[in-house]
Amino acid sequence: MIPEEFIRYAFEERVAGIRKLAGGRFGPEALIGFTRHNAAIITCGKAGINGSISS
Repeated sequence: MIPEEFIRYAFEERVAGIRKLAGGRFGPEALIGFTRHNAAIITCGKAGINGSISS
C-alpha cells in the first residue's frame, strides 16, 4: 500500500507548487518543496538560482 503522506505530497502539494510556478507566484519555499525528496544543494549567486542533485 502507498503511504497516505506520499499520495498527499505527489497529488496535492506538488500539484499546488507547479500551479504556483506556472502562475509566477513562488518564493524560496517552492525550491524546498521540489528538492525535498532528493539531496540537493541550492545556491543563488550572480547567475541566479542554481541546483545540484547529489546521488
